[in-house]
Amino acid sequence: MSGVPVYLKGRGRGRGRGNAEQNKAKWTNGGDSENNVKDNGWKNGVTSKQSKKEISQTSINDKLSVDEAQKKFEAVSSQHQQAIQNVLEESQFSDEEEGDIGDNVLSTVFKSYSDTIDHGEDEEKAREDMMYSFRSGTAACLVCIENIKREEAIWSCKVCYAMFHIPCIQKWVKEGVYQQVYKSDENIDAKSVPWHCPKCRTEFSQIECPTRYTCFCEKVIEPKFDPWLVPHSCGQTCGKNLKPECGHTCLLLCHPGPCPPCPKTVRVTCYCQKQSPQIKRCSARTWSCGQPCGHQLTCGQHRCQNPCHAGDCPPCTKTSKQHCMCSKSVAVRECATPRWQCDEPCGKRLACGNHVCEKVCHGGNCGPCPRSGLRKCPCGKTEDSLPCTEDIPTCGDTCGKMLDCGIHTCPERCHTGPCGKCLNVAMKTCLCGQRKKELPCYKDYHCETKCTRMRDCGKHQCRRKCCDGNCSPCEQTCNKPLGCKTHKCASRCHPGRCYPCSNTVEITCCCKMARITVPCGREKITKPPRCHQKCRRPPLCHHLATIPHSCHFGECPPCRLQCLKQLSPCGHPCPLMCHSAVKVKIKENLNVAGPWEGRPTIREEIQDKPCPPCRVPIPIQCLGLHETGNFPCSEVRPYSCGRPCDRLLACGNHTCQLPCHQVTGAIEDGKAGDNCSPC
Repeated sequence: MSGVPVYLKGRGRGRGRGNAEQNKAKWTNGGDSENNVKDNGWKNGVTSKQSKKEISQTSINDKLSVDEAQKKFEAVSSQHQQAIQNVLEESQFSDEEEGDIGDNVLSTVFKSYSDTIDHGEDEEKAREDMMYSFRSGTAACLVCIENIKREEAIWSCKVCYAMFHIPCIQKWVKEGVYQQVYKSDENIDAKSVPWHCPKCRTEFSQIECPTRYTCFCEKVIEPKFDPWLVPHSCGQTCGKNLKPECGHTCLLLCHPGPCPPCPKTVRVTCYCQKQSPQIKRCSARTWSCGQPCGHQLTCGQHRCQNPCHAGDCPPCTKTSKQHCMCSKSVAVRECATPRWQCDEPCGKRLACGNHVCEKVCHGGNCGPCPRSGLRKCPCGKTEDSLPCTEDIPTCGDTCGKMLDCGIHTCPERCHTGPCGKCLNVAMKTCLCGQRKKELPCYKDYHCETKCTRMRDCGKHQCRRKCCDGNCSPCEQTCNKPLGCKTHKCASRCHPGRCYPCSNTVEITCCCKMARITVPCGREKITKPPRCHQKCRRPPLCHHLATIPHSCHFGECPPCRLQCLKQLSPCGHPCPLMCHSAVKVKIKENLNVAGPWEGRPTIREEIQDKPCPPCRVPIPIQCLGLHETGNFPCSEVRPYSCGRPCDRLLACGNHTCQLPCHQVTGAIEDGKAGDNCSPC
């Protein structure tokens, strides 16, 4: 029973034999089993042996019921888990839900990083790169030019961090290697041919061709999509070595793009090591104290006056008088270039005593006389040793030196100076191989035939005269409209589809306080960002301010405040809902001659509706002052209640029987007036 869930171990009613402990107490206390049977009111004739069998059978039934319940629970639990998984896989988050989830995911990814340092530009850039991957439909594969979905297998370049579909990059590698092998004249092994990233053109070997789908940190193979993690991420700590190499690893969770700079702190000194060590960020561990460097410069005379800097000190910028290498001239020059040459020949007497050194200003020894020792004739076939004052004569033999054509030799006798051009007549073939002609050997033959081969774009012909087959790449601009329908392809004319537009567009809310950056062309299908600011538009009605509401596009909602305008002439405030600046549809009826004429147009116009008559109740007495009635303020007027006047006439015995009227000339209240009826 150790594997039974806790809720099946309870003793509540209705769950099998919940009073098992009480029954056990009854069987164990109070003598033999027969007395217990009798005390419990069991039927006579039931033996202890029979009761033990029934008890054992009952315990077996209890155990079977528990096992069946656990099996049912496990089956229902697995169904619920599968249903939850299906909902997660099929659910499509709205922009608001996606934004909330994105904020939660990014805060989790940056938890370890943000706890160590303050927020800065490095973290914001990393957040922006990661948000591109998290939002649906923002990343595009540059091979198939299609959006990369969150559940699709990808490969990410280690240099530019661009993402591609695994099948697309494999096809890219295969076709690229095939074309290189096909175009090569040599018999090369396809396994040794490198391939390049479609975006940054970084070279990779065949072994680095992706074969399996891994997460960004390459710790998990075939990572499953989790809506609470960055797509294509395993959720574990990245752990890659940070760049530049500092010995620390990335603290973020598995993420796309480059790792942010190292956030740890170290104690380091400045470049010149004159200041005491200070605590700096590991990614900015090299720093300058700003004081003069003071190191000895290469000139050996001055010290570096530049502020504390990295690397070697720059050359000395001060000047001094310096002799040239032959010591004939003196000039004011920078200390950084103490050795310099003048334009005059050396002129020193050589060891032979007959000639002087003809080299331009130089250092060291002038060397032996170039005309001393064993010398050859101009064609190089005979040698002779003559004094340096005598020239070596020509030998009279044929020159025989190879001419510039590389085929024939010089037919002249041994001579000084260069050989002339080859004048032999030869059959020349043009570069394209379509024409032949006899020409002097030193001339190249170019025919006038234009090349009709297609260039690498596959759309334009080469059209170059006498082309040797190596047609130059197409130099025209593609100029095809890109997928964004706004810009044109600025690349050279190329085969296949153009790359997506590299421009970005900012999408803002109505007040332009909230903004996001999306690839050009997606601004038409991307919803504007959510803005938490209040709408700042002035109201169209007479109120100074409307009910506060969030920033929005389009017209503001109708005003829901009371009108409160002072009615005329009573001055009471209008109690109705605001009816200023109300949109009214106006139908213009045209006198049409038939069904072919235009239909009546309906236009909308904003109008200020007048306030209705005042309905404030005002108490008014009737003409005869018999009663007081409430009338709307706009309908206040004298009125007759219809009762008899009942004022005492002059006779003193009767009252006026006229309907309620305004009495004039009455001596006192209750007495009849001049206009009352006579007795």
